[in-house]
Amino acid sequence: MTSPVTTDSVWQALCSHNFAVLSWVTPAGEARSTGIVYLVKNRKLIIGAESTSWKVRHIRANPHVSMTMVSKRRIIFLPWIPLPDATIAFHGRARVIEPADIDQKILQELEKGMAPDPERKANTCFIEVTAEGDFLTYGIGVPATAMGDPHKAMGRVAVG
Repeated sequence: MTSPVTTDSVWQALCSHNFAVLSWVTPAGEARSTGIVYLVKNRKLIIGAESTSWKVRHIRANPHVSMTMVSKRRIIFLPWIPLPDATIAFHGRARVIEPADIDQKILQELEKGMAPDPERKANTCFIEVTAEGDFLTYGIGVPATAMGDPHKAMGRVAVG
């Protein structure tokens, strides 16, 4: 038996979080990953990045990426009982967007809470990730009490 996860429930979970791990492959074929802060717009994930970073250079060379979002799960009245984290993993295609080409509303949302810094802004670009294939989930759409049973907690659903 697999979890009753739906495409909409996965997108809802992605929208309710803002941190994930982005992974890519270097031109030399080496795997790399980093934690990123993202924003979901029109079922695409938008990430701010330094335009001269290795991440951006490697994604320009190879747009195939994967992402994993992790969410803590707890039983409200029994928080000391350890549970596995809920996860959403998927692969997709990334593209680098120059600052002049980003929607200003998205830019404002990504910069919310940040101190103005003209130098940082001048060196920033954006990565847009389009999910492809299926979402692989663990603990999404299931009660916390089902998290200990992989057959109940695992799910797979089309990106949609």
